[in-house]
Amino acid sequence: KSRVVGDLAEFLSSDTRKFYTQHGVPYRRSYLFYGVPGAGKSSLIAGLAGKFQRNVCYLQLCDKEMSDDALKTAIHRVPSRSIVVLEDIDAMFQKNRQKKNDTPLTFSGLLNALDGIGSNSGQIFVLTTNERENLDEALIRHGRVDVQVEFRYCVAEQASLMFENFY
Repeated sequence: KSRVVGDLAEFLSSDTRKFYTQHGVPYRRSYLFYGVPGAGKSSLIAGLAGKFQRNVCYLQLCDKEMSDDALKTAIHRVPSRSIVVLEDIDAMFQKNRQKKNDTPLTFSGLLNALDGIGSNSGQIFVLTTNERENLDEALIRHGRVDVQVEFRYCVAEQASLMFENFY
């Protein structure tokens, strides 16, 4: 997933930060990792955190206490130099924005959080799902989610390279 590593390295550069500041754009980056279970979404998140010396903060959107204000507060409290992970984002809302659970979090509150309204400068979000097709397009549109990466099972050549790199 060198594309993600390169993209994140560019985002974290001082030139990019300066560009965002000069143009009044919230300095934040968001990724959607989607695809089959067990294909490496969580492993890539851990790898990115290690490579870029970042904390990983998992926010549980399905928690019964998670409201719009609670999400906003949680994002404010995330330590700087963190990657905020919203796992199984499809578990929250159906494609038509209808809730799938009884949490007070609204679709609008989630979108505002991802748009960087009131968030720390330099915030990095990673959303994960096994089923991208079940997500509302407003949630994953360009500008809200900057990079989408599909994860598939390894082919033999990839498995061999992973084995060689590990051993």
